[in-house]
Amino acid sequence: MKKQKPFKLSLIHALLLAGLGAGAAGTAQAQIVLGHHYRPHYWDLPNQFDNAFVFPGQTFLYNSTRKTYDNHGNKVDTGVDTDTLFGFTIIPYFFKFDKSSDWAYAFSMNTYEFRTSSGGASVQGVGSLIPAFTGWTKPTANSTLGYDILIATPFALSSSLDSKQWDYYLRGFYDVNINNWNIETVIGYHTARPEHRDLARPKDEYHINGRLGYDIHGVTGLGLRVTPYLSADYQRNEDNSSHVLNVGGGVMVTHKNFMNWTLGYSKTAKGQNVSETNALLAQVWMPF
Repeated sequence: MKKQKPFKLSLIHALLLAGLGAGAAGTAQAQIVLGHHYRPHYWDLPNQFDNAFVFPGQTFLYNSTRKTYDNHGNKVDTGVDTDTLFGFTIIPYFFKFDKSSDWAYAFSMNTYEFRTSSGGASVQGVGSLIPAFTGWTKPTANSTLGYDILIATPFALSSSLDSKQWDYYLRGFYDVNINNWNIETVIGYHTARPEHRDLARPKDEYHINGRLGYDIHGVTGLGLRVTPYLSADYQRNEDNSSHVLNVGGGVMVTHKNFMNWTLGYSKTAKGQNVSETNALLAQVWMPF
């Protein structure tokens, strides 16, 4: 059992970050970059509403690979399959401090659930509670500008999955609708502080995410909006010893009551000191 502990801790860290849209900081266990779960209209948020409301979402990820990118950027077959099934639960509460203000906010409480296996060893469980605070405004009727702050605690709901560090995330986002096109971009920063001084501090990370979607309105008699999209996600650590570029695409379907669901795929195009992303993505959001 003791021999599996380093494996467990590295996977725990990788999956904790994956829940927030990341792979492990600068390690070969990195599979998904920060912001991988974004889809069109993710940050196309309302800022004019009278009453607070809740709009929960659930994201899913299945990543299967046996390949990594080495220190020279070459793809290498490790000979060991790594399969990850991951869920991230997001429960945001939307509100305004001042109803006449152009600014709106959301406080969310999040957690993650996962199972991963590699080389005969496996890790599974439920992660920590992760609070987040988001604020945004609309410079124009068709655009949204804002920020997002998340704090991940070192304590998981399954105690054996503790990450042993505090993680801090800061993101700025911009969304714009031009005719039927939706364009989103996110720039983010991640830093971590170990719970104990004798633990090594992971390198800081930076990421940028882009989404380009095209809205097709009035699909079927249900009046659905269908949005096929392309995605690009780039992440690097502070000294660029580890970096990855993932590309992909998918489709988002929005119902009249704003319920929406998305299916997508993400694949590594270029990397260094990361394992390959080969991921199926899904998510669903339901207002109430």
